[in-house]
Formats: sequence, C-alpha cells, structure tokens
Amino acid sequence: MRVLGIIAEYDPIHNGHMHHLLESRKMCRADFSVAVMSGDLTQRGEPAMLDKWTRAEMAVRSGIDLVIELPAVYATGSAEIFCRGGVQMLRALGCVTDMSFGSEAGDLEILTAVASLLGEEPDAYRRILRRFLDEGRTFPKARELAVKELLGEAAARVMLSPNNILAIEYLKALQTLGGGIRPHTVKRQGAGHDSCCGLYDMDGGTPVSASMIRHAVTGFSAMQCEAGTEKKQAQVPAQEESRTLLQALRESMPQAAADILIQHMDAAADPAVLWPFIRARILQSDPAVLAAAAGVTEGIEHRLLRFIRSRDNFEDYVDAVRSGRYTRGAVKRMLLHILLGMRGEDIAPAPACLRVLAMNRQGRLLLRRIHDTGCAKVPVVTNINKLESLRENRMLGLDILAADIYNLATGRNLYRWADQVKMPYVERDE
Repeated sequence: MRVLGIIAEYDPIHNGHMHHLLESRKMCRADFSVAVMSGDLTQRGEPAMLDKWTRAEMAVRSGIDLVIELPAVYATGSAEIFCRGGVQMLRALGCVTDMSFGSEAGDLEILTAVASLLGEEPDAYRRILRRFLDEGRTFPKARELAVKELLGEAAARVMLSPNNILAIEYLKALQTLGGGIRPHTVKRQGAGHDSCCGLYDMDGGTPVSASMIRHAVTGFSAMQCEAGTEKKQAQVPAQEESRTLLQALRESMPQAAADILIQHMDAAADPAVLWPFIRARILQSDPAVLAAAAGVTEGIEHRLLRFIRSRDNFEDYVDAVRSGRYTRGAVKRMLLHILLGMRGEDIAPAPACLRVLAMNRQGRLLLRRIHDTGCAKVPVVTNINKLESLRENRMLGLDILAADIYNLATGRNLYRWADQVKMPYVERDE
C-alpha cells in the first residue's frame, strides 16, 4: 500500500495544487492521498481566507482522500516549525510511504544538499551565519549568504524562492526524524507564490497562485461593502466585476472548489480581520507577558507596545514593528502567538492527536486500515468530545481557541462552528 502525504494550506486549492497532486500520485503510484492542512490560522501570519472545514471539503471534492488538521502551534510557526510539524503529523499516521512537495527548482538533489548543510550545521556554517547575523541581517538572509559561501551561488539562489525554502525544510525534517518516508518534488508551474500580477491578467491556461485568488476575492468583497451606500450607481459595474471574477475563479480552480468558494465568498476573511483582537490583547499586556509569547525575542516586545496606539492600520503597524532582524511574516506570526497566548514550550515535539477534517470513500477505507492495523502513533480523531485524554491537552486547546477567535472575528455562529460541534465532511458515494 502506497500512501502519499502532502502538507498544505489550500487557501484556497487551485489548478496549481491539482497539477501537484496528479503528478505526485503518478510519481508515487499512490493508492491513497493524505493532506495535512493548516487550520484557521496560517503560516503567513494571517487568518485563512476560508475556514478549515470549508477548505477541507474543497480539498476532498478536488481529489484528496483524507484531510488532517495541522495544529496551530505548527501552522503559525516559522518555515522550519511548519514543515517539521507537518512531517511529524505524517509520521504519526504510521502508514505514509511517500511525501511530495512543490518547488521552483524541481531538483531534489540540490534541495537535499542544502537541507543536509542546514540540518547538520557544521562549525563553519555556524561561524558564517553568526557573522551575518551580527551585521544585522535577518535570519533568512544570513542563512542564504552562509549557504552561498559554502555551497556556491546556485545553491544560494535556490533559497530565494518560497517553495524551495519549504522544500528544504521538509527535507531537513525527513532527514532528522526518519521514518522511511520517501521525498519527491514537483516543479511549480504558473504564477509565483507572491506574484504581483492580478488574477485577471493571467493566461487562462497558466496556474495562478493562492495569493492572487485571495487578493481578488477579498478585494471584491471590500468593494461590495464600500458600494453598499451607493447601491444604484455601483450596481452595473459591480455586476460586471462579479461576472469577471466568477469566470476567473472557474478557470483557476477545480470546478467543485470554485463552486464552494463562490458560495462562501461573502464569508471570505480579510487579512486584517483579527487586528482589533490583537490590538486589544497587546494593550492589556505588559512587556513581560509579551516577551513570553512564542517568537518574541531580543526586546521586540517594547516595539510592539511603542506603536500600538499610533498605528491604526494593521499593515502600518507591522511595518513599524519590524526591524532588520525580523521579516514582516515573522512579526505577523508573533502577533498571532500573542493573540493565542502561545508560548515557546507549547510548540510540542510531537502531536497529541490526528484530527480528521474531511474524507472521501478512499479516505474512509484508509481510516479503517489504520484502525485495523493500529499503525497510528497517536489517536486519529473524528470527534474530540469522545477522547477523555484530550480534554486538557494544551495543543488541542490552542486549536479550539484559534477556531473560536476566527469564528468570532468573521461573524460566524460560535456554537454551530465550534470545534466541539463541527464534524468532518464526508463525501458520499454518488
């Protein structure tokens, strides 16, 4: 039995993801596919555009067999924490034989060479890294420059692309954790991860990026809200914009996923929707409380407090707080950790459970095999209320809190969307 593991956010799933899934299944000759998917908060330090239950349904209806939630302690971490946590989840299933990830390089050999250097951290690498850090470089930049000195310019160029960086971290985790999972990479096609092109500017046959879809959807939603007071004047252009957006989504995404997104477009979360909650949390905190949050180091808690009243806009606040040592993404992730009260010690070395978000017929069959063989290293859970040992679990508690805050911020019914109430989506046979 060959089981393919994929770690993703699917925010939202699009044609590029489908290319990766189909190529990976062929490459691995997979009988089953499992996606470990971020919950309601993401690695970019922002809320997901759509909630985890909706995105899990989109993934299953687009061809993934089983979706497992990536806990918030991993999903909101650095690239290293995100990737290591995802690999730990796949290993904990006990049946995953292969793992595939996208990369701009599409070259497993050079990615593995960089991963080995960063994983082993020989003395020469540590000295060079420390030198660049002491010069005030951000950690990612210092690491890139250290790799350039030791492995050459081609290896350093690999580290300039976001999916390559994740690929390297996945390989590091596989090398460190072991477990016999075979790595594969599929060369990324289409728009770059953070392409500045608009969704409507892309050739219909070229896969777009998730960020382009998010920007188009949230931008359209914002335009609709602004037009509310000028309804008659805005009606015709809004209808034209709507038709253009719907066509672009249907060209950019699997049909079922596009239909779901269109149905839930009014509920799409703006990236700054959590800003009032973050701001309130910081205003209630003293420097010692902020310093205890995961990712808050080197006195940045004082900058967090210094600008909290003078910056009304979320992005302006992030720009004010960031420094030469912190990227914008790092600051955003740190703000999520403060919001959740997440501490460094909460980033556990192993998951407490594997929580199922969605499955199809093949996914149900795989779950039965996991149950019958007892291969999973931790409980595989479809209903968190039924497992007494999870009642006081800190990792799961943070996931529940993340969902509650997300639902509150996005106007969802707190009871109906609560993690204790929602059940996995199960695709029924037609």
